[in-house]
Amino acid sequence: METRSKRLKENDGMDGKIPNVVCGMSDVNDDKCDDVSRNSMSSSQLSTSRSKLDKALLRKRNLEKRLELERQLKMLDLQEEVDIAELECKAIEDDERLP
Repeated sequence: METRSKRLKENDGMDGKIPNVVCGMSDVNDDKCDDVSRNSMSSSQLSTSRSKLDKALLRKRNLEKRLELERQLKMLDLQEEVDIAELECKAIEDDERLP
């Protein structure tokens, strides 16, 4: 009986330790797997987000350039109209000076 009671005491002592060890191992492995998948997912999402941001910034720059070029073109068109109007005025003045 002493042997049996001794075994029971050892088992009782081990019963508390085994689940903790197993749970600890399980938790560590699960956490590591979860962290790896989270990090991988976050890295992938970050890469996708950066790519989308780069595209959006490029579109914005292109739009700004386009708007600036359109503004310059309008200015050139207006300047051309002014130049034509000045030439017409000069031609009229020259015609008026002729006898």
